[in-house]
Amino acid sequence: MLLSEAIRLGAMNSKQAFYKTASEHGRCAWGAALAAIGKPESSYAAAGQFFPIADTIETNPVNGEDWLVLSIVRWLNDEEHWTRPRIADWVATVEPAQAQPEAERAPVAVVSRGPELKRGTVGAVTRKGI
Repeated sequence: MLLSEAIRLGAMNSKQAFYKTASEHGRCAWGAALAAIGKPESSYAAAGQFFPIADTIETNPVNGEDWLVLSIVRWLNDEEHWTRPRIADWVATVEPAQAQPEAERAPVAVVSRGPELKRGTVGAVTRKGI
């Protein structure tokens, strides 16, 4: 199942939550996606094992910086308060690029590799022809 489909499906069964994958009040976009695939207890930081797109780098639609999709989805939900269907719509725009063979993807160079770029955190990178 694609991440965009999982977000939409999971959003049908819960209210939107913020700053937590799941609570008694609802689920964030990641929580909705994980529930849709039967992994409601999983952390959003582990989402890459279920949705490979989570570990790829795309451009944040709000600030134009390149981040992990994992972080963009969290940011759009928690900080920008986008609805989960709107987040799923954005995710759907980057999913087709994931079907390209690795050799056809633009290379990515990390601008900063400090503690702020640990897995599951927001970090800035840039696309450069290498």
